[in-house]
Amino acid sequence: MNLEHLLKTLCAIPAVSGFEPGTADAMQQLFSNYCDEFISTSAGSQIGLRRCGKPDAQLLLIDGHLDQIGGYVTHIENGFIYFTGTFDRRVLDGKTLVVYGAQPIYGITGTRESDENKLGKFRDFFIDTGLAPQTVETLVHPGDPITYAPDFCVLSGGYVCAPAIDDRAAIAAGLYALSLLQDEKVGIDIALCASAGEEVGGAGARTAAYALRPDYAVAIDVTFSAQPGLDEDDMLCDDIGVTITRGPHMNRALTQQLFTLAEREKIPHGIEVEPGFTGTNTSSIRAAGDGIACALLGLPIRSMHTCVESIRLSNIEAAGRLLAALIRALGGTA
Repeated sequence: MNLEHLLKTLCAIPAVSGFEPGTADAMQQLFSNYCDEFISTSAGSQIGLRRCGKPDAQLLLIDGHLDQIGGYVTHIENGFIYFTGTFDRRVLDGKTLVVYGAQPIYGITGTRESDENKLGKFRDFFIDTGLAPQTVETLVHPGDPITYAPDFCVLSGGYVCAPAIDDRAAIAAGLYALSLLQDEKVGIDIALCASAGEEVGGAGARTAAYALRPDYAVAIDVTFSAQPGLDEDDMLCDDIGVTITRGPHMNRALTQQLFTLAEREKIPHGIEVEPGFTGTNTSSIRAAGDGIACALLGLPIRSMHTCVESIRLSNIEAAGRLLAALIRALGGTA
């Protein structure tokens, strides 16, 4: 598998929270090489299933959220588009965005905030498309979604950067794991869920977990890599590989099994501790139905929630290798 090409393809798929159903065809094509079945839920989650062929086989759910940081049109004034959303406003000025109205429209952001030392509110930012006001009002309406313009860049040192690394890197890790197992027989069913709505509450993962009723689940999400400007307590070394999280929302036995496998397989890994809500889909999945044994893996990235989220590809590879090792162990083939 060409992991770089896979991640580039995933990051180019527009999917702001609430607009994930439109990704079904693209996701089905990506999943088709590794999965026997495909489900697109009403919540917008896209799920690939690989069956092992055993009756009453246990099921492992692997979750990475599909929705990306983005925005929504609020109103139009004199041809300029105003919006709100989940963008990091500290780095929003002067960026290229795409508004998905009657057709995709590219524009650049500006701000009405004149004090360069003051962080503008969303109402201060606007998008200039270059189109005449009447044309904008014909093509664009309140509620239309907005994303950063797709832009995948290969950096030095094994890094790549793009909008939507959060959390397409997790989906890439899941697909990489399935590719490692493509020619192997495993004794467990696998569901890879590209879940909807994590950035706005996690409904996609919760509903998918309730419908699938897996025996085990692993949520994967990005976490903070080392970079200037972050609290030292919140950031991790770039070379750590994949992180395994301990805390009250994670199943202790499954978490320990991941540590054991990572050490046995010599997979680069580190530990994170979350004393409460994790800010990921873990909490949604573990509370589905009568409860699901769930673990959490982290992928260290830089510049989270910006248009230049960057990750070392070896971190994704480490997560994929660990997932493959877990699948073998749960399926009785390790």
